[in-house]
Amino acid sequence: MVAGKDSIPTISHVIFLKMRLEERLASILPGLLLDIDDVSYIQHNDKRNSYLYTICAMILDCQSNQIKIYCTPDGFDRKDGDEWNFLENSDLEEYKAGMYMCKCLSGM
Repeated sequence: MVAGKDSIPTISHVIFLKMRLEERLASILPGLLLDIDDVSYIQHNDKRNSYLYTICAMILDCQSNQIKIYCTPDGFDRKDGDEWNFLENSDLEEYKAGMYMCKCLSGM
C-alpha cells in the first residue's frame, strides 16, 4: 500500500507473480511454489495460462489436469475460499501479475 496525497492508502501496481499451495497442503510446502519478482521474466517464456499449469505440474510431479489454479482479483493473498478466481487451463488466455493458489485435486 502506498499513501496518497490525502493519506488515503492506494494499492501500488502489482508486477510480481507468486503461487502457493492451498492451505490444506501447507505442511508439504509451507513456502511458495513460485516467487517471481517481475511477471515479465516468466512471460518472456510463455504468456498462456497453460504454461503456469505446466510449471506447477512439473514441480508437483503430476499431470496438469490434476491441479486447478486460482488468482485473487487484486493480487494479494487471501484465505482459501475467499475471493479467488479460477484460472482456466487454456492456450487462449494470458496470465497476469498477482497472487495465485494451486489446488490439488483428489488422488494427489
